[in-house]
Amino acid sequence: MAIIKEEIKDFIEQSFKIKKGDIDEKAALLDLGSIYSVGIISMIKFIEDTYNIIVEDEDITTENFGTVKDIVNYVESHI
Repeated sequence: MAIIKEEIKDFIEQSFKIKKGDIDEKAALLDLGSIYSVGIISMIKFIEDTYNIIVEDEDITTENFGTVKDIVNYVESHI
């Protein structure tokens, strides 16, 4: 989990110019201000490419992609 969490935080920092230290793994990503629906799509592309999984349309929910913790849980359950 720690490696996946760090990789996701690195992606957020590089893609959205949000410092890793400012990312609370339990905070809503959309509340960070720089991540919008298009950002979530780029996050999904990153996840698919990095972890070699396919994110189904019905899986794109706030329960799965609302927070860093949710994303880590989703990725771990699909690899």
